Amino acid sequence: MMDLFEPVHGCIVPDKLTLFSPVRDKMFFLPAFLAHYRKLGVEQFCFINDNSSDGSFEYMARQDDCVVFRSGYSYGDQIRSGIGKKKLKRAGTVWKREFPLRYLGGQWALYLDLDEFLHLPPGFATISALIERIEATDTHSAPAVMVDFYPEWPADLAEDVDAKTFEDLVVKYPYFDAEPHIDWPAGEKRPTEIYQGAVTRLFQTHGILAQHPAARWLPGALKKIFPVPRRSNSTVFKVPLVKWKDGVCYEGSHRLNVPPNTDILLPIAHFKLTHDLVRKIDDALATRAYHARSVRYLGLKQLLDTMTRSGGSFLGPHSRRYAGSEAFTECGLAKCDL
Repeated sequence: MMDLFEPVHGCIVPDKLTLFSPVRDKMFFLPAFLAHYRKLGVEQFCFINDNSSDGSFEYMARQDDCVVFRSGYSYGDQIRSGIGKKKLKRAGTVWKREFPLRYLGGQWALYLDLDEFLHLPPGFATISALIERIEATDTHSAPAVMVDFYPEWPADLAEDVDAKTFEDLVVKYPYFDAEPHIDWPAGEKRPTEIYQGAVTRLFQTHGILAQHPAARWLPGALKKIFPVPRRSNSTVFKVPLVKWKDGVCYEGSHRLNVPPNTDILLPIAHFKLTHDLVRKIDDALATRAYHARSVRYLGLKQLLDTMTRSGGSFLGPHSRRYAGSEAFTECGLAKCDL
């Protein structure tokens, strides 16, 4: 059996505040991502390099606070994983579950993708200060909501950006949908999703990946014979900040096997609609490595083609230009009642 993780640069230092993430060709985001989380107090970055060929590996290997791993599997490879009757899962999902269990036991750490920029509640300058407050409540994780950021026009995606900071990204992609996305009752492992973000809004507006209502009644065998468009819904929540105690693990890409502290909700600025998107779509469709054989990236390609032909805008009825993180609280996308 191939190694799930093999260190190729640096060594993990125990008890440093750590962020871990898989990386495949993310030079577009790496400088801004590292700058953002260093500012929030992350001391150590653990990256699982998935065959990057755009200079990402070399860039990470030049950073004193980065530890880089490789895997015997690519992100989309199927691996048998789990307890008891093992199921086939994508390697990327297994990485998220197994990495903290192997390397971060007993300590707080963050899991975020490189296009995700977490924001702290007012009054907290660092993640460590927030962790101290959470621990005082005798809970051990904090949930977050994914908030899509975007420019005004599809043509704006053609302009390259040398993004060194989060602020550089916001200058080019300044809009988000200013309305509540989720309701997370106490004691529940996952929230009720009441709005699924700007990308899903755009899919619905333009009829992308629309599924006929009768399709849900088709037997699974027929769906394999007669292709049925997948629903365009996305997951707009995750639990990115966790103390990895015994028995705590990810059940999937976004949720834990235990309920998080729902007195807090952290906003994540999610930069999917950027100059990097065309490259990402091409890679996702070539590898079919993501959920449902990268169906959402197929939808994004169709969306950009449709909007380019029609001259449509990304803006919607609740679009708001970002002017500071306090806006997330004002529109129900963040809270802190600790």
